[in-house]
Amino acid sequence: STPQTSATWGIDRVDQRDLPLDTVYNVPGDGAGVTAYIIDTGIRTSHDEFKKASDSDEIRAIWGTNTSGDNDDSDCHGHGTHVAGTVGGLLYGVAKQVDLVAVKVLDCNGGGTLSGVIDGIEWVMEHAADNPGKKATANLSLGSSESPTVNAAVKTLHESGVVTVVAAGNADSDACDFSPAMEEAVITVGSTDRSDARSSFSNYGNCLDIFAPGRDITSAWKDSDSQTNTISGTSMASPHVCGGAALLLASGLDESTTEAVLLGTATLDKVTDAKIDSPNKLLYVGEIGPTNSPTPAPPTPAPTLCQTDSIEVEVLTDDYPAETSWVIKNTCGENDVVVGSGGGYTGKNTSYSDSVCAPPAKYTFVISDTYGDGIC
Repeated sequence: STPQTSATWGIDRVDQRDLPLDTVYNVPGDGAGVTAYIIDTGIRTSHDEFKKASDSDEIRAIWGTNTSGDNDDSDCHGHGTHVAGTVGGLLYGVAKQVDLVAVKVLDCNGGGTLSGVIDGIEWVMEHAADNPGKKATANLSLGSSESPTVNAAVKTLHESGVVTVVAAGNADSDACDFSPAMEEAVITVGSTDRSDARSSFSNYGNCLDIFAPGRDITSAWKDSDSQTNTISGTSMASPHVCGGAALLLASGLDESTTEAVLLGTATLDKVTDAKIDSPNKLLYVGEIGPTNSPTPAPPTPAPTLCQTDSIEVEVLTDDYPAETSWVIKNTCGENDVVVGSGGGYTGKNTSYSDSVCAPPAKYTFVISDTYGDGIC
């Protein structure tokens, strides 16, 4: 493919072995002829990022199905559109000509049910089977506590021939405690920042397979065909790897060897603070061959499958949205435990909604204004 100049840092990092970044994205291939299923909050399929070319009206993204139960066949959250842009956006994507299919399993608040996610996974498996001449990969930037049924569903999807990539989770904890990250059969991805450090929020451990950029990633967003957003999370790392899988599939590799090549060609021993038992492998999609970072923004919470009651948070920003943040803590134990947080808002006078899983307990909610004028 044609080298891209002024590339954003995430895709720039994965086409070279070493820092510093050169602001150029140059990889063999573009993912053409491969389908990437985005199992998430949906996709704004009309977004400019999903055109075949910047001057073309032909779109590579289509709507697949909605199993979230909200009867809204659009991405009313933004997360899925952002993920799709990293997999296959014209400007922000790894595989710039991959075909994208929206599989909506999470609603406008980023929440969903186990049954809705499993229904979406099963739809993907059936759709891919109905198109046997086309290679496929799938991305799930979502997670829950351990769920054997979700684990079994992604395992079956991966073994059916759809290369399946999942986010490790944002709890700064062992990925083996979460589904589908714990499933051995799929590709589980942790997050790094610009300096190749493990992102402070990223899960880790021997259930991880690989790391990829996930801090401050810019990609497409939901409110217009040109809108972008910069957010963080293992949700943003996983689609880099899904895009890498699409490149390999398009190059002629079959599904059974794509994972081995992705992991076997990764750049070794670059990730600092990878944590014990984590594989020190950083995604690499380029040609095969041999300063202190600024204080980062908080991670964007990944959509979570809530199996209990939830706390709904709605924040209406003022003219200075970046000043506003909030946190919810469970105060029942000896030490307060953060169960949800938000911030890093970019839209002025804009309403933001979040859903926080909340089993029976006592909680505190604190909203803050960093400027100190009390306007939130």
